[in-house]
Amino acid sequence: MRYYANEDVPLLVAVIGRSLGLDITHTQEYGVAHERKGSKDEEQLRFAAEEGRVLVTGNCKDFQPITDRFLDLDLAHPDILVVGPRVFSNAGKIALGMDLEPMALASL
Repeated sequence: MRYYANEDVPLLVAVIGRSLGLDITHTQEYGVAHERKGSKDEEQLRFAAEEGRVLVTGNCKDFQPITDRFLDLDLAHPDILVVGPRVFSNAGKIALGMDLEPMALASL
């Protein structure tokens, strides 16, 4: 899987993830020509879809209605990995969790 971490996710998640062999980029890592930081959530979701990446975020509240709208309009939509509040501040645990099977993520 390929991942794209939204700006609300600690940058360290991408750093640790790559050290574990994950294909992950982070909003803050894009240069001036492709500035992603500060982009609207809908634009971030479109970007992840265009890149073929799973969007990683802790922002379920905002992404849920955007997801519903994308699905209603039959727009390209990437998978979304929502990081819960219990692990949000633990970058290592998030990165390790991305390398697990989907059912195992629920136990983190």
